Amino acid sequence: MYKDVLDKTERRVQFEENRRPTGDSSIRWGIAGALFLAGQARKLTQYEVALASSHQGRGIMTTVIGQLLHSWLIPRMNARFIVVFTWVKNQRSARVFEKNGFTKVAVIEGRVVRGKERSLTVLEWRMKED
Repeated sequence: MYKDVLDKTERRVQFEENRRPTGDSSIRWGIAGALFLAGQARKLTQYEVALASSHQGRGIMTTVIGQLLHSWLIPRMNARFIVVFTWVKNQRSARVFEKNGFTKVAVIEGRVVRGKERSLTVLEWRMKED
């Protein structure tokens, strides 16, 4: 397990962190722009999703993210803290998350992706405790 992690200590840490049961409220969930990242601690599983340009600007992704939160992540996975990453230049994507209650918390400058330097907007959502 975790054969891609060469350091034995790090491998053991990842193994232990990922043994937490589904629904553990200490799990940090994440969604990244057109990539959905759902996982525990450092080990993430990613799913690529995209919306055809002909369907953009109609509120479809706002609804999709809302349904993902309120029909799956919160009730079924007990999500209490979700982090989102979008490209800084993709303001429409950041706005989709803001409409669903996420707050912009940071910008990460200078990430190199496919040989190009790009920046990421970081947004967070936290369950409001009663």
